[in-house]
Parts: sequence; C-alpha cells; structure tokens
Amino acid sequence: MTHENDEMSKQSLQIAYEGPEINGSIDAKDLSYALFALSEIFQEANLLLNKSKFSVSVKVKADFAKGSFEINFEIMQCFLDRLLPFLSLEKTYSALEIAQLIGLVSVSGVIARKGLIQILKFIKGRKHKITESSNGKFKLITETGELEIEGEALKLLNNSKIRSGFLQLLKPLEKPGVSIFEVREDKIIFESIKKEEVEYFQITDEKDIIVSDFTVEKICEIRSLSFEKDLTWKLYDGEQKFNAKLCDERFFESMNSENISFKKGDKFKMKIRTFQSDNSNGTLKTSHEIIQVLEKYTLPEQLNLNI
Repeated sequence: MTHENDEMSKQSLQIAYEGPEINGSIDAKDLSYALFALSEIFQEANLLLNKSKFSVSVKVKADFAKGSFEINFEIMQCFLDRLLPFLSLEKTYSALEIAQLIGLVSVSGVIARKGLIQILKFIKGRKHKITESSNGKFKLITETGELEIEGEALKLLNNSKIRSGFLQLLKPLEKPGVSIFEVREDKIIFESIKKEEVEYFQITDEKDIIVSDFTVEKICEIRSLSFEKDLTWKLYDGEQKFNAKLCDERFFESMNSENISFKKGDKFKMKIRTFQSDNSNGTLKTSHEIIQVLEKYTLPEQLNLNI
C-alpha cells in the first residue's frame, strides 16, 4: 500500500526466507547483513534516481511461521526541502516507484515493470548487450532473447553498491536448510529467488560497471571507417576526435548491399551513445557507439543576394 503527500511517500513490502530448517528463526548474523543490505539498496537507489532531493529509511517488523521467516518493511521517503515539490521541475521517484524498479513490489500481484530482480533473472549471468530503443527505453539482448527495460532500471543494473547489496540480501541462502528468498504482497508470492539462482546476482571480477551512460544526436565528420562488422569508425564532432563502434545493423547491411559511397570528410547525423565504465581495478574507460545513422548531412545552399 502506498501513502503520499507533499512531504512523504511510504511503501510497504514483504520478503521471506523459506526452507525446511527455518522454524521462525534464522541466523542473527546473516539476517543483520541482509537487513542492512536492503536498507543500503534503497538508500543507494534513492540517491541514484533522486540525487539529494529525498531521504529514505527502512523500518522493519518480523512475522514468524513454521518453515518461514517473513519480514515486513515500510519504506519511508521524505523531502529534504519542503519547498522542493514546488520548485523542482526534474522527475522524482516515489518510494513505490523505487521499490518497483528494484523488483520488490507488484501491482495486485502482477509485476507491472521490469525491476532489477527480474532483469538479473532474465540475464542468468550470460553475456549480453544493451541498445537504445526508439521509445527512449533500452533493449537488453542475450543469446536466447531480448527484454525491454527502462533507463532507470539500467542505472540500478550498473550500480555496484546496489548489486553488492543484493548479494548480502541473499546471503542467508548460503546456509543449509534455507532454500528460497520470496517477495510477497499480502502473503501472496509474486517473485522468488532459489538457492541455485543466487549466482545470477554475482558481479564477476572481469565485468565493467557502467557509471555514466547517455545518448545524443550529433553531426560527425568521418575521418576513417571500416566495412568490417563490429570495427570502429574515427569521427570528429567539431570539438574532439574519437572512435565509435558501429552498432546500427540496418545501416551496416545497407553499406554492403546498396550503392553507398563514402569519402573522407563526409558528415552524417547520428545517434551516439557515450558511456563510462569502471572495472574491478578502479580504472575508468570511456567508450562510444553509433546507435543509429540517421542521414547524410549536407550544408544548405546559400542564396546569393545582389544588394
């Protein structure tokens, strides 16, 4: 249930640990890590999505049943500045929206939007790539299928603190006799993570975490290009030279099948994705991708006026 006014939004949620060895009790150390992790997940997600406009806190009360350890939470979100709702024009995210983007809240038992939990269960630890869709969302592609996700969910996916928090939240599943983590609404299960699925939430050492990601339309001059798939073009945007990987499949196919000629200095209007990644060694790297080649740019003809 959600309650909202000008100063605060609240959101209730339920999680549970299930297994044959659970009889209304669970290892206190593991539980403390898990509860702290959930608080960290919400605080980091709130900071990531709302910057410093809100504070968020997680309140807890437990319910015990044989074979289950259920915990009820209330997420409380407050404006840090009472005038903010009237002054800010930026999009802000309520406690409900943040919980949905994490994947911990449903709408009448139905998952209305794909949150971080659902995305990681879809990826299953496999290699994947992400492209921007025409509707402003993103398409996550694996070898077995694709999933459309929101930009906000992508930010959570690429946040190392939130990902690490999930591993702590699932830590009780490492114990014998604890077999499943469940997300509930009024005692009804709408999402679960089994012991064997915990590996989907791991962050591998070689994986780069994306810390900044944006796409802009710009006109670029071609300094050199490649007709081989997945190779880079050298571009100049009037300010800097940079390399960009061509990810526009349709344009690549037309290059090889149609009579398209290129010469040095040609200009094209493109959608360029720029993202920064941070690896496990703390090394930052900036990369560019040509998401879509929109059109060839030609300078408008100038009228000669005899005055």
